Amino acid sequence: FCPVFRYVEQLREQKKLKNLRALIYFTDGDGEYPRSGPDYETAFVFIKKTDKMDLVPPWATSLLAEA
Repeated sequence: FCPVFRYVEQLREQKKLKNLRALIYFTDGDGEYPRSGPDYETAFVFIKKTDKMDLVPPWATSLLAEA
């Protein structure tokens, strides 16, 4: 997950992203979460229920998108 957050920060520094208020991240839960949260809201959306949902850090929201 960290590379995405670094990329978003890079875009913000380059002024290519302005007024970012939230990031919606579709995931299977495999990855390493950043230790601290960004200054915008973040939601990790899972396609199916998994134990990995419990690993989402407290600074983010965990959502389930079931069909």
